[in-house]
Amino acid sequence: MTRKPTADGPQATDEAALEFSRVIEIADLRDQRTTIDLTATEEEAAALASRFDVIAMRNFKTSVVLTPFATGNKVALKAKFEAEVEQKCVVTLVALVNRVEGDFFAEFVQDVFSDNRNDIEFAIDDDDPPEPIVDGRIEVGELFAQHLGLAIDPFPRAPGAVFESVILDNAPPAQLMRDGRPSPFAVLKRLKTEKN
Repeated sequence: MTRKPTADGPQATDEAALEFSRVIEIADLRDQRTTIDLTATEEEAAALASRFDVIAMRNFKTSVVLTPFATGNKVALKAKFEAEVEQKCVVTLVALVNRVEGDFFAEFVQDVFSDNRNDIEFAIDDDDPPEPIVDGRIEVGELFAQHLGLAIDPFPRAPGAVFESVILDNAPPAQLMRDGRPSPFAVLKRLKTEKN
C-alpha cells in the first residue's frame, strides 16, 4: 500500500510511497511567517531506518519556518531537525546511538521546471535548485528525510575504537613501513611475489 502525503500524515493512494511525507497547502499559510513542528511516527521512523540502512531511528523531530511571498508563487523554508540513530560501529560492530541534527534553507517555486528538463543545467558549486510547488502544495517531509540521510555518519565508530593495521608475519617490517605506516605498495609487491 502506498501513501499520499498530507500535513497530518500519510494516507493510502496509488502514488509512490514516502517514508516521511508532509505536504503543506500554500493557501493555509495566511501569516507572513508560519512555524510548524513535525514528528515522525514509530512506523515512519522504522521506514526511515530501513531506507538509510541503520539499526533503528528514534525521536525524529523537525521544526520548519515557512515564509510565503505575496505573489503566492514562492515560499522560503528555514528548517532544523534532530534524531537518535542506532548504528553498528564499523570497527567493533557494537551497536551505538548517535544524536544527529542539522539545519537547512530551501525555496519552493511555482513552475520551477520547464517542459524539457534536459535544458536545465547546474554547476557543481551552485546552490541547491528550488523545490517545486505542485498544485498549490509543497512537500516538506521528504526534504527533511533527504537532509537527515546526509547527516547520518556513514562510518560510525564507538568511542576509542581504532582500526589496526595488518602486516604480513613473514615480511620484514622495514620493507612494509613508510613514515611509520604500512606502505600499500610494498604489501602489494610482497603479495605479487608470493603468488608467483
